[in-house]
Amino acid sequence: MLLSLHVAEAGVHYHRYMLSDYKPQHNPNTQLDYKRRKAPNYKEYSLMDAGKTGMVTEPRIQIIGKGPQPMLNELLVRIYHNNKFLCMGTLITPKIVLTATTCLIQVNSHITVKTSENHVIEAHPHNGNDVIVREEDSLLALLDLKEEVQNFKGQATQLCTNKLPPRTNVELPTYLRNKREVYNVESKVLSLDECRRIIKDTNQNLGSNTLCAHNSRLPRKCQNTFGNPLVFNGMICGVNVLGHNCPKDIGVDLYASVYNIKDYMNKKIAVIKNIHIEDDII
Repeated sequence: MLLSLHVAEAGVHYHRYMLSDYKPQHNPNTQLDYKRRKAPNYKEYSLMDAGKTGMVTEPRIQIIGKGPQPMLNELLVRIYHNNKFLCMGTLITPKIVLTATTCLIQVNSHITVKTSENHVIEAHPHNGNDVIVREEDSLLALLDLKEEVQNFKGQATQLCTNKLPPRTNVELPTYLRNKREVYNVESKVLSLDECRRIIKDTNQNLGSNTLCAHNSRLPRKCQNTFGNPLVFNGMICGVNVLGHNCPKDIGVDLYASVYNIKDYMNKKIAVIKNIHIEDDII
């Protein structure tokens, strides 16, 4: 009682174990003498950091129209159905998104996209073939947006002019939703025969419009990377159609070829002109 009285009069606080044989039962390191711990200083995320992520730098994309070449991150959109994430897509005009048909199986309505600035826009399937080449075996899909994406206004993404030949060096970017950044790796396009051999496509189900590339950098489990683009020299040249290692680890990713309808037709016309078919007719 006398000890307690002196403690109260002095106005000093003592811990229980300082007045008796009591010792704390927990790890003393977690107690830290009851000192306030300094809060960690997290770095604020910026799109300017996106160019430093992944195995190689994030690509800049060629643009038709005025303005600087944007980072790919600025053109990627997340596609949702009834607020459930489906896959990724790429803006090719301010109101058109390019993705894969395997992303939109049995989905025709209640589609929204979320831009790099987290702006949500309603979307619906685009039925025309006025923008890209879509052959019968193509797995490419287009979405029309209800309104234009403001930071991409008056521009269009440069697409490939023809299908990439085997052994072409390409980039395989993947958008990481949990980090909001792009993970990018370099690879080479495989020949169709080589791709069929690797995935054991004995029935030759792979069409001629398919691009195949090694991608061993990502985890070996199945990942939903549908709709992520394949990039060549800053141009969008393919769209991932089966995810990564889905349904099993095969070591290659499959893409549907992408090329611009106007450039494609101009090349075909140029070929016809160069063979001077009119001379044979005359």
